[in-house]
Parts: sequence; C-alpha cells; structure tokens
Amino acid sequence: MLPLRRDYVNELVALRPIHERVLWRDVLPTDRLFLTPEGSPWDPISNNALRIFRRLLECAEIDRTDTRGHVIDLHALRHTCATRLARSGVPITTTQKLLGHSTVELTARYYTHVEVEDLRDAIESVAAAAKKSHLKAVRAEVG
Repeated sequence: MLPLRRDYVNELVALRPIHERVLWRDVLPTDRLFLTPEGSPWDPISNNALRIFRRLLECAEIDRTDTRGHVIDLHALRHTCATRLARSGVPITTTQKLLGHSTVELTARYYTHVEVEDLRDAIESVAAAAKKSHLKAVRAEVG
C-alpha cells in the first residue's frame, strides 16, 4: 500500500461519476481504476503496464522520446520520482520504501540522480546557514 497526495485522491474520486456513466451502474470496489479510452477494462492480453503506458502516451499525443533522446517509460518515471524526492529533502529510506527497493544503496546509487544545479543548491544552502549562524552569534554578543 502506498499513500497518495490528497489532490490526486480528489482527482481519482472525480473520475467516479464518469465511470458510473460509462459502466451504466455504480462503481464497485472491485472495478478497475484505469479503463480504455472507450471505458472498458483493458484486455488481459493488453494488461501489461508498459503497453498501457505507451498507449496512454499515444492517446495524449506525448512523444516517447524528448529532444535530448531520453525515452519516457514507466521505469524512467521511477528515476524521476526518486530524484525529485531527494531534491525535496525526503529521507532516502523513505524513498526506498516508496519504490519498494531492497536496499537504500540501490535507491541512492541507481535511482537518485544528482546534477550540477543540485550541487550548487547544496553549496548555497550551506552558505545561507553559515550567514544565519553568524548573524545569531553577532546578535548574542551585542544583545
């Protein structure tokens, strides 16, 4: 079980009336959340997450390859998730649990990507903290 942000939950709940109209009945707890564009469950043959993801990208007219040649796929989204969690200050152990990895090392080494801007932000945050600490010390001496 994974927690979802409240705004995502609200969007999913907002799908309920649409599903009820498409299904011609109340939504049941056992009903699929993601349906085909026609509103029916995906065929078992097509029920592979990667194939469904590709079809959704096609329907949304989103290119699978960006201008730098990076391919968008489900696995790439896991890397993006880990990196964004790290940039937000989420502990690596929490990210490990969210991604279902066996070790923190796996998450840190292969899924969390550090770029030059991340390094710059880290240096700037240290400088800001040092300045704040210095100002506190000066105020304590004066006050």
